[in-house]
Order: sequence, then C-alpha cells, then structure tokens
Amino acid sequence: MKSSKLQGSIFKIKIMAFAGILLLIWCGYRLIKTGLEEQQDYEFLAVSEEQEIPQEFLEELAERRGVTVVSAVLDVPVRLEIEGYRMEVTAEAVDMETFPLHIEECLTGLETGSKIPVFFTARSLDNLTDRYSYAITKSRKKELQNRALGMTVCIAGAAAGPVKDAASDSSGNTEQNRQVPAGTEGILAARVRGEDGQIYLSYESGRKLLEAEGQNVQVKKVYIKLHGKSAADALKNSLLSAGLRM
Repeated sequence: MKSSKLQGSIFKIKIMAFAGILLLIWCGYRLIKTGLEEQQDYEFLAVSEEQEIPQEFLEELAERRGVTVVSAVLDVPVRLEIEGYRMEVTAEAVDMETFPLHIEECLTGLETGSKIPVFFTARSLDNLTDRYSYAITKSRKKELQNRALGMTVCIAGAAAGPVKDAASDSSGNTEQNRQVPAGTEGILAARVRGEDGQIYLSYESGRKLLEAEGQNVQVKKVYIKLHGKSAADALKNSLLSAGLRM
C-alpha cells in the first residue's frame, strides 16, 4: 500500500515538473518573440478621408515614441498620354528619399534630363485607351510594358480641357476631336515592385502640378515608419481614434 502511494506521489511530482518545464518554455518563447518584435521596424500609410492633415500634426507624429519616418503623400489627379494612348489616374506624389519604392530597374539622372520622372508598376498601363476610347489591346500593352522604361509621357492635370486633333481624311475633312493633355513632359524613369497599377511622382513635381491646375495642395495621406511593435500598435490605435484609417 505504501509503495502504491509513493509511486502515486512520484507520478504527481513528475507531472508537475513537466508542466513547470512547459510553462518555462512558453514564457521563454513569449519573451523571445516580444523581444524580436520590439527590434523590428513597422510601416503603414495613414489616410484621412475628409480633412487635410495639418503640418503641426505631422510634426507631432515625428515626436512619437519609436517613429523614425513621417512622410507626407499627395494625391495628384493627372491625365497621361503615351504614344497615342491616354488614361486618367490619381498619382501619388511622395518623398523619393523616404517612401518605400522598391525599384526593380531605373534610368539615371542624366537619362531623365529635365523631364518629370514617373515611377510605374507592372500594371500601371492597364487602363490606357486609344483616341476612340477603346481599351488598349493585350498585345499592344505587352509591347509598351516591355519597352516602357525611358518612354516619354505627356502629363497634364485631370481637369485639362479638350483640344482639336486635326486628323484629316483624304478629302481634307477633320476626322474627330479628342482629349489631349497639353501638359508637361515626363519620362517613365523607374519600374517599381507592385501589382496595384499605381503611378508615383516626386512630392515636388506633384505639388507643382496641383498648383499649376489651381488646386489646393492638401495632404491627406502620410507614410509612417517606426521601431517596435508596442509603439506601432499604440500609434495605430491613436490614429484610428483620430479618424484616420490604415
């Protein structure tokens, strides 16, 4: 009988010891995981749907715990024309030094010259249409994509008005009128990683385009990079409470 009780006690001690070891392992894992998370960088884009984000708010963000980068982003509605095709798109004007553009291939500064550098993704040309408003064909789009780097584009504000296209038939009659962006010369200067079809400009170029169109330069997006998961979670919650979305 005593032997049975002793064996039962030993078994309970072994179970408790095993449970204690598991608890220590779990606690150690959590500590390591938390430590690694606090050593990582986190980044996100905060967006205000309605109101402009004031400069004072951006300056306050830069002082928050863990924040290493605060970079304003402008939405710039533009009309682009590329070799007879055109599209209207809202380009994002960003700080090229701080915004995370993952460049796959690009031109040099000498190759772009005085033209506005335009950064594009693999799907940026998907919405091109011809002068009859027909969507670009797959074969033509593929051809343009293959040689897009270095191509000249015409950039105008989306509010640019119609101008005459004096295309005439053999009898000399004007064939049609079409929308042509009589704007600034740009160049497809870099292909960046992404599948969203976004177009990127430098912040300064975007600002000048908006001002040339008489539009207000309003910041409603901000790119934020910061160090540590706890700081990132705290800032996200604060921004969500302020009415911004991620």
